[in-house]
Amino acid sequence: MITKLAVLLFSLGLTLSALAAPTEMRTWTDSRGRQLYARAISLTGDDVVLEKEDGTTITVSVWDLSDADRNYVQQHFEEEDEEAEQSLGTMPTILLVFGVILSVIGGIWFLIVAFQESVLWGLGCMFVPFVSLIFLISHWRDAAKPFGLSLLGSVIIAIALAAAPSGL
Repeated sequence: MITKLAVLLFSLGLTLSALAAPTEMRTWTDSRGRQLYARAISLTGDDVVLEKEDGTTITVSVWDLSDADRNYVQQHFEEEDEEAEQSLGTMPTILLVFGVILSVIGGIWFLIVAFQESVLWGLGCMFVPFVSLIFLISHWRDAAKPFGLSLLGSVIIAIALAAAPSGL
């Protein structure tokens, strides 16, 4: 189970790191008319990082570019940002739903274990504060796995909420 979760999180990281695609190779012109053949790989604040054909990179202020190149960079990276926001908006939602499902399954499993012990334990875990904690401690061997599953779901929910855009 932990291995599958690690693979899922690793795949998520690779997906998110692949979101920012560079532009194609093109001729860039600065405000003085000088030209450079390169591609833009990132935009940070007012600086654009250009990669030349030989692989070397230079950082140029967006305001030093010609109007056409400045518009091109802003349009390209705004589209990238919108696509990243859309995919980042769905991934936390998927994680949130997955976490809720795990938590609910763990909670139901915990109640099943409590009811298997006795009806009073089951009802106590459902309706009386702290009885679940007492049951967990006194029946650790049987209740540890459902508790752990529920706890894992809660951790995934917390990660999803922390990674979510402000609208979730």
